[in-house]
Amino acid sequence: MYKPPKKPKRAGLMSSVSQVLPQVGKDLRLDERAQEWAVLSLWSRIVDGPFQTTTRASRLRPKGGQNTLTVQVNSATVAAELSFYLEQYRQKLNEYQPQTGLNVQRIEIRTVSRL
Repeated sequence: MYKPPKKPKRAGLMSSVSQVLPQVGKDLRLDERAQEWAVLSLWSRIVDGPFQTTTRASRLRPKGGQNTLTVQVNSATVAAELSFYLEQYRQKLNEYQPQTGLNVQRIEIRTVSRL
């Protein structure tokens, strides 16, 4: 009876999950995204009263060598009022630096029609 020859095993082509996952996480920048999400989620906790419903932290990214947080507001009036408190809120965010791993140097305000 005919037996086909056995196929040689391909050594080294398959990598274990434990070898592949760290590189995939690095390629997708998962650590950076987790840090960004941590800072963004803090915004609603640190802002006071009416800013909780009229503002939203939307993005954190390095800009000009500084981590810049973009906060969306629903009107120019809210933007003007919020501008008086930006330094206070930036300091509150940076109190969480040991947990988030990020230091926010700037906060930008963007007016949008809907939050």
